[in-house]
Order: sequence, then structure tokens, then C-alpha cells
Amino acid sequence: MPALHLPGPGPSYTVRDTESVTIEYDEFELRPHDEMTLEPVPLLVHEAPGATLTATWSATAAQVRGRLTGEFIVTVGASTLRLDNLDEDLEEDE
Repeated sequence: MPALHLPGPGPSYTVRDTESVTIEYDEFELRPHDEMTLEPVPLLVHEAPGATLTATWSATAAQVRGRLTGEFIVTVGASTLRLDNLDEDLEEDE
């Protein structure tokens, strides 16, 4: 599957299927002690709502050696993907 690059109001990101999922954000500036909430990344998974998945993360910084890593839990929610409107654009063009 090709990588998907999505720009947004925050740092843009690329999603790659690497037998798990890799989400890589473009470089952005974050000063010490600052915080940034990143945009939600929609994912399609084959797990029931309520299932939990473990996500791992890593981060590097400019001019600093090393890499920080950690984990967090993602709870699968109900799908918001609608398939009943896939042909709406076709109907509007006719």
C-alpha cells in the first residue's frame, strides 16, 4: 500500500502500512516545556469497538542525541466510515 500524506492545520503526517501502522509527522518546532496536541489520525482496524491496542511512539530532537520512546493504549471506537454515500458525487454530476 502506498504511503498517504495528509496536510492539516498542525504538522502534516504520512501513514504507511508496515505490517502494523507507521504514522510519521513532518518536522515541527516544539520548544522545551511546550506542549502540542496533534491532529487525530483516522485508522481502519479489524477489531471490535471497545478493543484496546497498544501504540508505541518515538521522537527525536534537533541538535540532541538520542530518541525518546513510550507506549499508550488506543481504544477502538465505532466506525464513522459511511459507505452509503459513495456515489453521491456521481449523482450530482449527472
